[in-house]
Amino acid sequence: MYRRPLALALTLIVLLSSAAAADPTGLLADFLVAPDGERYRIDDFNSPLGSNRLVVYTPDFGPSTATVDAMVEVVVVDGVVEEVLPVGFTNTPIPRDGYVISASGTAATWVRLHLRPGLPVALLRDRLVADAVSATHVIHQSGPNVTRGTDQLVLFTPGRERTGTNPWGTEAVVRDGIIVSVGGNDNPIPPDGFVLSGHGTARDWLTENARVGAAVYVEDGQVTIAFDSRSVARQARAYLDLADSRVQSARQEGMPIAFRRVAEHRARAWDLLAEAEALQTAGEHDSALRAAARAVGAAEQAAFAALPSPPVGIRGVWYRPVEVTPSHVVATLDRLALAGVNTLFLETFYRGRTVYPSEVASQHTEFRRWDLLEVWIEEGRRRGIDVHLWLHVFRFDEYPSGTLLRAHPEWLASGPATPVPRELRANNASADPAHPEVRAFVLALIEEMLTRYAPAGIHLDYIRYPKSDLQPSSFAIADTSRQLFMEQTGIDPLLFVNRRSAPEWRAWETWQEEQITSFVADVHGLVRRLAPQA
Repeated sequence: MYRRPLALALTLIVLLSSAAAADPTGLLADFLVAPDGERYRIDDFNSPLGSNRLVVYTPDFGPSTATVDAMVEVVVVDGVVEEVLPVGFTNTPIPRDGYVISASGTAATWVRLHLRPGLPVALLRDRLVADAVSATHVIHQSGPNVTRGTDQLVLFTPGRERTGTNPWGTEAVVRDGIIVSVGGNDNPIPPDGFVLSGHGTARDWLTENARVGAAVYVEDGQVTIAFDSRSVARQARAYLDLADSRVQSARQEGMPIAFRRVAEHRARAWDLLAEAEALQTAGEHDSALRAAARAVGAAEQAAFAALPSPPVGIRGVWYRPVEVTPSHVVATLDRLALAGVNTLFLETFYRGRTVYPSEVASQHTEFRRWDLLEVWIEEGRRRGIDVHLWLHVFRFDEYPSGTLLRAHPEWLASGPATPVPRELRANNASADPAHPEVRAFVLALIEEMLTRYAPAGIHLDYIRYPKSDLQPSSFAIADTSRQLFMEQTGIDPLLFVNRRSAPEWRAWETWQEEQITSFVADVHGLVRRLAPQA
């Protein structure tokens, strides 16, 4: 594509060395301004947090932030910081007359340095960012048969069918000088374009700057991705095309979707596109940018609303709770119900501790104020959400520092090999599935859950032996397993560690499988006896 002037007068070329990051839309940005005048760009409003992001949650989002991965959350009321919550306090209630700032990674570091209780903080909305309009990167290699290396940005030209890249990167497909798709690897190479493929730092650059609808220029070994109001309009049209395609598929397959909502969002997007075009023609570029950006939002909503939802079946999530009050639990369940979730696999026993007050195991300290498991189950039932209790069956806790395995070192599934393999390091210690006391402990734990609560089911995770192909002698050849196997077969498994094709070693593996199978049968019998409805 030949280089030509962009329509936006404030266009600048940003080299890779620039410290400024591209805005998510490529055009507009919102900022937090601290009392000392320092500002930080807001990544989004009322969306999932993710890593290295700063998101502001307003009352429009719901009763609370529904976050699980925040490193800091800040409550702001009437423009003043009311509270700065430390790590571990997430899913914060949102004040009606304010908002909550949620941050992770480097954003959290900025928040801790600049925001203090009792001091003001300001929001700057819809600010044009000149240094986000375009961005430039060096092309390390180009051609049909290049290979993407570490931290490289390469350009695949026509000459073979696909890029052939591994999963550790990202790509942007360009046709006629316009980005038509972003994401994935091993993409088809279009005959009328090329594929930009990045790894490491180049992947991060593509992720930050490549947007559907952006114009792409290649010159002197560099690639420039540029946005103007027309680029944003192309992005909106791409979402509208996606919405139309999904609607057509839903009609053909008889799948239920929110047809009325799709039509409403679609109509608003087209109205905003017409407004943006008129403003651009009139030379009102800033206003055109804002109208085009709003069109993208409406078109994106149309595409999301056009996603089909099967009328029946499990729509479930696995979830480790971080909520420490009943109101936090209710807020999270409200968000799950709104998302259409009908099954929740709630992590209930992990790292050798329970989330509820147990007479069998120790409880995680952060949950000791209330019995929140009962709240999860009962409030979930009111919202049509079946709560299954998710257990780490034979993976207990840290070793040797963890309470459970420190008290019962004979339970550990380990052998004589050194160094200590990965599965026995911090957070990865496993118990011997054949040890009678281990089996009795887990069964007692499940019995306690079934008799005290009324879960929809029991979900067994880590229901296996730890295993390493590199150090097979290190796993489940603990004294108990080894002794039981020798008593039953007369075979010492340690003698066949390096002869894994021998029938004796296969007999050992079969015996391990039987230990797991018999334990699952014991759990099944317990559930059928105590909770036949589960």
